Amino acid sequence: TTTATTSEKKHFVYMESIDLGLNDIGLHGVETYKKASKTARFLKSMKKLIENQSGLACPAVLRMDNCGLGPPSCRMIGKGIINAAQNVLDRRDKVQTAAYPSLSQFGYNRRLKELYLSGNPISESGTTALAAALKIAPRIKDEPVIQILDISSCGVGDIGAEAMSLAIANNPGCVRCLNMSNNRISDSGAQTLARALKASSQKMSGKCAIDTLDLSNNADIGNDGAAALFDAIECGAISKLFLRSCSIRAEGVSELGETLGRIVSSTLQKDGDDNILEYSIDISGNKLGARKVTKKPGYSASMMNSMNSIGQKGFGFLKSGLKDIVDFGGSSLESDDEAE
Repeated sequence: TTTATTSEKKHFVYMESIDLGLNDIGLHGVETYKKASKTARFLKSMKKLIENQSGLACPAVLRMDNCGLGPPSCRMIGKGIINAAQNVLDRRDKVQTAAYPSLSQFGYNRRLKELYLSGNPISESGTTALAAALKIAPRIKDEPVIQILDISSCGVGDIGAEAMSLAIANNPGCVRCLNMSNNRISDSGAQTLARALKASSQKMSGKCAIDTLDLSNNADIGNDGAAALFDAIECGAISKLFLRSCSIRAEGVSELGETLGRIVSSTLQKDGDDNILEYSIDISGNKLGARKVTKKPGYSASMMNSMNSIGQKGFGFLKSGLKDIVDFGGSSLESDDEAE
């Protein structure tokens, strides 16, 4: 327990992280009633842990990679995230009423900051449940709802990307690092995310909407999706972008170069000495190739030589075919008249 007496020492024990990865604990697939019952109890306990009614028990980092978690697990986690944010607000009001100088001084604002769900078959519906939690959960001051969310290798497609985009656009700053790599997101999903990040940045008065966005190994993200994300970088919405092993070609890289050129140009035109911008962009593993250059109308020297050669051959054929009718040996018109 804690009191308002400042001379009395306060002692707290925090759980920094929990790693439950590589355990078959998910409520997903065909299961016996007994196993399903145990899994359901576990998920309810996990929800209570995340929502943290006591204010002291919730870990900052929760790893549940490759645990067989499905959409029901995400719904439980989402409810826990929403309740946790609301509980922090309620405790803040009570603590401030009790004349405590700071909520964070006594650890009552402990919340889940990093959630790792990589390799779980949560698919579109599970992603939608997590996105709904990010959209609804209230933010405390400028803190994100979740600092890091990893849903890589989870079977997420464009529907999941759109759901996450709605959360980002409607609750700006709700997540700072989003990993959606190794999924099934296409150009359409990437473009939707880019639009949401730009809208979020505008609502945040031009501040960065997200620190890190990882969409690597989404094979259907090509030049169009990359161009939209590069545009979001130009608007200041993204600091670090990872598009490793996608389907970006030389045209997409050309778009990146033009974007960086515009960023440098606009930065140099600003007044002041502290115009420092830092970006990190990784497009390794893409088969860039060479950009196709469309030549202007006209004939090259090689083409002219080829045309001359064809012309000479054609004239030779014409000469041989008409030699019985017309004398090409250099006779004049007068000689022709005389022959008549």
